Amino acid sequence: MGLKTSLSILRFEFHAMGAFLVSVLLLACMLYLFGSWRHSYAILASFAILVFLISLVRIEVGLGLLVIGMLFSPETEVGIGVTQGVRLRAEDFLIVALVMAWVVQRVLLGVPLKSTPLNLPILLFLTSTVLSTVGGIAVGYYLDRFQAVFYIGKLIEFFAVYFFAVNFIKDEKQIFFLLTIFFMVGLAVSLYGLSQVGEIRRISAPFEGETPEPNTFGGYLMTVIALAIPLALYTPYVSVRIALCAVASTAFSALLFTLSRASFLGMIGMAVVLGLLSRSRVIWFGLLLFVAVHQFILPEEVFQRINYTFQSASGKEVILPFTIPFVGDTIQVDTSTFERIDVWTKVLHTWTLDPYHFFFGWGVTRMQILDSQFARFLIEIGLVGTMLFGFVLWTIFRSSYWLTQNAESWVVRGFSIGYLACFIGVLIHSLGTITFYIVRIMEPFWFLTGILFWWYVRERILYETGEDPDEVQKRAWQPDLPWRQVDA
Repeated sequence: MGLKTSLSILRFEFHAMGAFLVSVLLLACMLYLFGSWRHSYAILASFAILVFLISLVRIEVGLGLLVIGMLFSPETEVGIGVTQGVRLRAEDFLIVALVMAWVVQRVLLGVPLKSTPLNLPILLFLTSTVLSTVGGIAVGYYLDRFQAVFYIGKLIEFFAVYFFAVNFIKDEKQIFFLLTIFFMVGLAVSLYGLSQVGEIRRISAPFEGETPEPNTFGGYLMTVIALAIPLALYTPYVSVRIALCAVASTAFSALLFTLSRASFLGMIGMAVVLGLLSRSRVIWFGLLLFVAVHQFILPEEVFQRINYTFQSASGKEVILPFTIPFVGDTIQVDTSTFERIDVWTKVLHTWTLDPYHFFFGWGVTRMQILDSQFARFLIEIGLVGTMLFGFVLWTIFRSSYWLTQNAESWVVRGFSIGYLACFIGVLIHSLGTITFYIVRIMEPFWFLTGILFWWYVRERILYETGEDPDEVQKRAWQPDLPWRQVDA
């Protein structure tokens, strides 16, 4: 038996051992978290193990299942938090399975970790978040430790989804496959949402549990619309254009019935960015036509929701920093809008308590703010952590904008324009809710971010060196591990 044969057998044994250890680990984690063996969780764990084994050979299958699970994923509440239970979703186990598959491919098969401009900003932001939370716990501040661990774990999951897309995708065929699934899921959940019209006041996504989140559903639908429109604009295939227009129009119809004001504002910003970047007369004509006829085509519930913001008799008065003609220096808003404004007074108050917290925050879950992502970040991780998150956002904006200006392929250009419009929409959406903590928005967002940077790295290599990106990336450093040493 030659050395190559012996090493091949050893490599197989490593794979089998890894699969066995993952199986035991998943089962042990579930027994610990849920306290008792339940049939549904047993099925879920078995499914996660199966996904792990399949992903070792066909990783695009695991990614496709993840895209589906982002919206079609049941959840359960684990009552281990102090203030409230922690929600676990089915794709949490799926992500664990994909992480293990990634580790096996990385260590045993020699798959290199791709270097992207986001690697360092993500690492710095996560480090700041962990240090702020550990510091808050160490000095004795009231933090829900279990909640804090799961919130940080949620952020790590989001970034894991990003790294999945960057590292697992091999070619554009896989991207087309995954984007097809993404739009099919978007169409399916839009139709599901529209099926609720007339039954409930505000529609929401499937598997929302006892507390539906229309604001979350609106943020996700905005993402689908932002990507579908520019791809439909640039595609040379009529059938693809018709399909994408159908997805975008269905998603837009569903978004209206979420009655999410944050999503409405995000859509306005998204539409303006689409018009500016695409320089398309079709988009600008569509926007002007919508402005002209919106009073005749929009549901009455949308106007009632918007008017409720400023005409609520039970609302509160907000003092404006300047006088607006025909309005004055005060304005009456509903309670929900007032909370989104008043939250910044809480930020200013916490900053005056201690200079340390001004820079490094009080730790995750110190104050359960739900009305603004950046207000929550300023309290939880301070000015330093928020600036590091801004570093992440700036890197995304700079890279995506570069791609919109330098991409030659219609699909890359359409995707990058749609992504940047989605990015701006998400930022506006986060002014009214904790968008960057919401699973059903952030998992698709970071998955699409991974696809964007997969294209960005390749286009940048081609732009700067003129070499084949595949050949350049194959020269990436890899550790010379014993089980990968074979005969010459």
